[in-house]
Amino acid sequence: MAEKILSEKVRIWLEKDVIYVVFCEFVTIDYILASQIVSYRMILQNGQTYPMICDLSSVKGITLKARRFLRREGLYGISAMIFIAPSPLALVYYLQFMYEPPPFTVILLRSFQEVRSALYQLNQL
Repeated sequence: MAEKILSEKVRIWLEKDVIYVVFCEFVTIDYILASQIVSYRMILQNGQTYPMICDLSSVKGITLKARRFLRREGLYGISAMIFIAPSPLALVYYLQFMYEPPPFTVILLRSFQEVRSALYQLNQL
């Protein structure tokens, strides 16, 4: 059974050694939400390192302070990242994150249906 943390803005859970982060509709990620997400994730990870799947489908904005935080402190405990960016706006957020590429593998997907093959690809690296 997966451990889950749910809030009004984001759902985070650990399932089969993968962290999932899915935002609720029309969320703007500010510094406060970004720090909450990392705190929630740290609770679930309990000191372990995992790959993370982040669905950007419902994100309507992200502040500069949040982006900076997530690109630095927010990377702790992540071994690889899969972004789901099905829309042009979600793709912009992905590209902003990749402006300073993290020190691990990052995969961009257009839909959640592609996750299984991406996880397989990560396991082959």
